[in-house]
Amino acid sequence: MTREKPARSVLLLAPHPFFAERGTPIAVRDLARILTENGWEVTILTLGLGDDPRIDGVEIFRTPRIPFIKTIGIGLSFGKLVADVFLFFSLMRLLARRRFVVYHAVEESIFLAWVAARLFPAKLIYDMDSCLGDQIVEKFPRFARMRSFFRLAERFVMRRVDWILPVCPALADIAAELAPDTPKTTLHDIPPLRRKFAPGEVVDLRDGLIEEMVLGLYVGNFEGYQGVDLLIGAMEALEANCPLKIVLAGGGANTEQLRERVENGLAKGRVLFPGPQPLDHLHDLLQQADILISPRSKGVNTPMKLYAYLEAAKPVLATNILSHTQILNEENAFLVDEDVANLANGLRTLSHDQTLREKLGKAAGELSVSNFSRESLRDKIMGAYAEMTSKSNDSIVHERSL
Repeated sequence: MTREKPARSVLLLAPHPFFAERGTPIAVRDLARILTENGWEVTILTLGLGDDPRIDGVEIFRTPRIPFIKTIGIGLSFGKLVADVFLFFSLMRLLARRRFVVYHAVEESIFLAWVAARLFPAKLIYDMDSCLGDQIVEKFPRFARMRSFFRLAERFVMRRVDWILPVCPALADIAAELAPDTPKTTLHDIPPLRRKFAPGEVVDLRDGLIEEMVLGLYVGNFEGYQGVDLLIGAMEALEANCPLKIVLAGGGANTEQLRERVENGLAKGRVLFPGPQPLDHLHDLLQQADILISPRSKGVNTPMKLYAYLEAAKPVLATNILSHTQILNEENAFLVDEDVANLANGLRTLSHDQTLREKLGKAAGELSVSNFSRESLRDKIMGAYAEMTSKSNDSIVHERSL
């Protein structure tokens, strides 16, 4: 028997391991919490991989485990495509017995949700966390000739949804170009909720450092686009008497390669690898640092860690690329070109200038409070939901003639 849909029910499609401590799954968990706190009945359909997301009041359905797929990394892969097929069939099985007012589809699951909305009508939201075509071409350059096809596919679905939620201004510009008539609300990420920890629970990044030493901190994965190799190169280029050490809190497939480079190079003893740290510890880790670093070398999505950096009210050193400059400027961050020499100069300048560090840290904190609070994100999401669901069913965008 098919259950009637509650008046405020949403099916949230999460096409990635959920939960995992990386950007999009973190944002999905924040979204689910905000929706439930504001009276929505949330059901999440996700992959058979991932940890318990610990969200009170949220029902979670998972696809069957795929025997030969143990992990799914960031971006497109064979495993991701297979998992999306499983996600689609699980979606059809769920909708055969359940009904929802809203389908909220993250990333490529929008295509699955669009098909579902044709068969089982509901309002349709596209949570746009990336430009899918650009992401595919960036990871697999041999598909560059298909970029136009990918854009056509994105345009097709964007013009047939009820609302688009781009996660940064650069993606909002793409959405405006491809679907000028579809309503949009540009979102932002938020830092993780703070928790109190007993002494010794959070790693002491300053253990063994003399008081005069300046500590730089990078948090995140070590994928190539993050620029961690550039940051190590910048440390290798600094003078021996520069009072700076940096901590790389994170990991990835190339961790051992980076460790080996440090151990055998000029940055030995000046770059530390404490390994991946729990997301809940992030605020406490950031407070231990003097400089927070984002050396990303390419991309348009704003790194989620940047919002935590700003909330920490510490000086931010970031590369001068769109990922950063769509929310940062020279008044609230130290921006440098994405090469070794300029990164080294930024590290050198901030290491020796405490007054500048204090000025930039204060500006970063003020920017966080004014523009990127949890309250601001809640208002944007609930405003979009309220306006979209207030329209009559006759105005559902995905019922337009093709």
